[in-house]
Amino acid sequence: MKFRDIVEGKKHQDLTEAVVGVNDTGIGYIIPYTLQFIAQVHVWHFLCKSGQKHAALGELYEGLQEEVDGLAEKFIAQGGVLQTVAEPLVAYYDEELIRQRIDQYRNMVTSAINSEPAMASIVDGVTDLQQIVDSALYKFNLQ
Repeated sequence: MKFRDIVEGKKHQDLTEAVVGVNDTGIGYIIPYTLQFIAQVHVWHFLCKSGQKHAALGELYEGLQEEVDGLAEKFIAQGGVLQTVAEPLVAYYDEELIRQRIDQYRNMVTSAINSEPAMASIVDGVTDLQQIVDSALYKFNLQ
């Protein structure tokens, strides 16, 4: 066996391991869930009668929309596979429900943060989502 064959075999194995690692992070679920969550937050934004909360919800869905596109491109480029999400849209405004769903989303995003060097660019995208949520949640909770 030639050295080149060994190296080529190792590259293929490393690539396979990296793709499996990318798909074990939960990001393949978070990306489509984020798209659904953006639609949900947009509905709540329309229904909100408080100017401050209305603005916070607007910043949330706009910020997430900007970040999820880049995250999806990085994830898919590294062999990531998107998963199906089946979440119904809630067509009423309930602040307690909104806070719960934002917290749930934040916890989901936080759980995907991982320190693997191969995941650095993807993790940056995930932490950007987390920062957007934190900022909007802070503004949403101001009285």
